[in-house]
Amino acid sequence: MKRRAALARALAFGGSLLILDEPYKGLDPALKERVSGYIAEYAQDKPVVLISHDPEDAAAAQSVIRLAHVPGGDG
Repeated sequence: MKRRAALARALAFGGSLLILDEPYKGLDPALKERVSGYIAEYAQDKPVVLISHDPEDAAAAQSVIRLAHVPGGDG
């Protein structure tokens, strides 16, 4: 419930940039579709950074930056 409230607040009051970390986590498919529409509407005139582990979410993005663990790296 807290995640949904935070997402609704971010979309309602906005700003010049929207950063979303796993915004669809815990949403059923119908609600995910609705929220996705709100995010797409918001993104028409403002940048949105959406962080997700779901390749389906990336497929809908205009640009994608993939980060991967490098074996033997620091992280």
